[in-house]
Amino acid sequence: MEPTISILVPVYQVEDYIERCARSVFEQTYPNIEYIFCNDCTLDRSMEVLERVIKDYPERAKRTRIIQFDENKGLATVRNTLVDACQTEWLLHEDSDDWMELDLVESLVKKQQETEADIVCADLILHHSDREERYSFSEFDKKEDYFRLVLMNNDAHFCWGKLIRTSLYKDNHIKIAPDCKKAEDMRVIIPLFYYANKIVATHQVGCHYNLTRPERISTLTEGNIKVKGGWLLDTMFVVKEFLSDKEEEYVKLFNKTIYEKICNYISLAVYYRNHATHQFMCHKAVDFAIQYPYVLGGSKERILFEIKSNYHIYRVFMNWLYRNEKAA
Repeated sequence: MEPTISILVPVYQVEDYIERCARSVFEQTYPNIEYIFCNDCTLDRSMEVLERVIKDYPERAKRTRIIQFDENKGLATVRNTLVDACQTEWLLHEDSDDWMELDLVESLVKKQQETEADIVCADLILHHSDREERYSFSEFDKKEDYFRLVLMNNDAHFCWGKLIRTSLYKDNHIKIAPDCKKAEDMRVIIPLFYYANKIVATHQVGCHYNLTRPERISTLTEGNIKVKGGWLLDTMFVVKEFLSDKEEEYVKLFNKTIYEKICNYISLAVYYRNHATHQFMCHKAVDFAIQYPYVLGGSKERILFEIKSNYHIYRVFMNWLYRNEKAA
């Protein structure tokens, strides 16, 4: 029997993109799909566009639900609400400014039935303003290797583009705290991967990730880098707490990822010439390295951190590097 799949779509300020997204989900070659959209009190014409598109697919419209919020609650609450509303065995997240290949669901279901996996990952096609590139999950025989991947690789922390067994969410009470403001997906995808018995990847199809939207082109500025960096670290420490009673290898792996992310923000602070944020992140890095010395790595990494920790020296270094790369 063909299982019913729920496609879950948050809607907020996407009037220029929602039509492409909606048509891509309604035109899926797989027949047994229900659709749940959540209107997070959008201020633009997104819902008007969506309702117009729904009328073009009367058979799909019969299996479409729209959840209306009376106030804006944020992506974390929207994701939780969509999962709570899902009554099917399988679900698939889709962001409303992205779109999917028309045989995505069919291919994911076929792969799941062949492998009896709890999570099936599709390729990701990144759409930049000047190019396209493909991100593919590696093929692993063991789910533990997939789990290590998401602990090490921020690019793998997205929950969309994956066929997920709904019971992974509900049996393990996986939710995102409503006050989460950055990296919401990381708070669910790491527990989902941990509790899954089997994870596989398929490279026949992909989800299209729209990086041409202005909000995604530049989310960091000189003014907000400290705030957004703090939000990201908040999420990472929530995940760290989840891992605290798990295998030591996983804890150490994620601690190294946290340290690397802090160091990335040190570099970004220099790039944006934000001395205060640079000092803030340097203190975070030092405190973290004192608590977990193994995150420092080898002598090369230690030397690089010493350079990064001096704001003025590192600015000179980065300016020199940029000039030489531009000249080359």
